[in-house]
Amino acid sequence: MAFESHISQADRCFVEEDYVTAISLYTKVGDREAGSLAPLPLRPLYPQALEQERSAAAYDARAHAFLKNEDYLNALDDATKAIELDPSLSKAYLRQG
Repeated sequence: MAFESHISQADRCFVEEDYVTAISLYTKVGDREAGSLAPLPLRPLYPQALEQERSAAAYDARAHAFLKNEDYLNALDDATKAIELDPSLSKAYLRQG
């Protein structure tokens, strides 16, 4: 399943308040480097920046799902990782509390 497909499916689960499944799907997006997903298609220029942006968005989305699931420690960890990858991601700062 492609990156966009996992994100879309996770987003649908989140909207339906199925946070456990959303967290699982966001985790699969984050685990793609370990071989669970096909590599992301990258722009010829700036491939690392694009991958970091997508990873930061996945961590931020999962942090939001953890918050909704009242798992505050994991939410904090993911929001912090999102900020490390993309310091301009303002929602991640909000999710840190």
